[in-house]
Amino acid sequence: MRRAHAQALSAEMPAVFRSLAVSLGSGLTLSQAIAYVGSREESVAAPAFACCSLRLLCGDPYEEALATLADDLDTPGIGLLSSALAISHRTGSPLQSLFMRSAVLVERAGELERLLTVKTAQVRLSVRIVCLLPALLVGVLLMISPDFQKGVLTSTGAVSLVLAAVMDMAAVLIVRHLSKGVI
Repeated sequence: MRRAHAQALSAEMPAVFRSLAVSLGSGLTLSQAIAYVGSREESVAAPAFACCSLRLLCGDPYEEALATLADDLDTPGIGLLSSALAISHRTGSPLQSLFMRSAVLVERAGELERLLTVKTAQVRLSVRIVCLLPALLVGVLLMISPDFQKGVLTSTGAVSLVLAAVMDMAAVLIVRHLSKGVI
């Protein structure tokens, strides 16, 4: 549940950046732009922005309200967003182009995260296949090849098969040790 919420929030951040850029570009004040983003009912980030808007209406300092917003929305790009909003409030600088550019960067980060997830799943599958393949091949050869069966029954064949199994297990253990925390 929490992971799904975090993913939905991360996917929504480019739209939040764009909404803020359009709001500020159309002449709304900072607190009005925050209230606008907070009023979007279908938005996952809306409750946090609505809370920030209420804090601002109640007289909380901008920096404190924006820090609370950043704490409520723990997602990539929110630190940049709250810092940019605080700087804009102090200096009055326009942020439309910064937010549009940030939206593109956050989208790219999301795409890279999805690509990394896909690649990680592919690597896991490849590792499983590579680890099972030798045992599967030996089993198939034992079933279909009378010559392989005769060879395994000799002492040299049995030692070779055991040695190959030990080396395969060692390789699996080494791969698991090296990939700990990566896969």
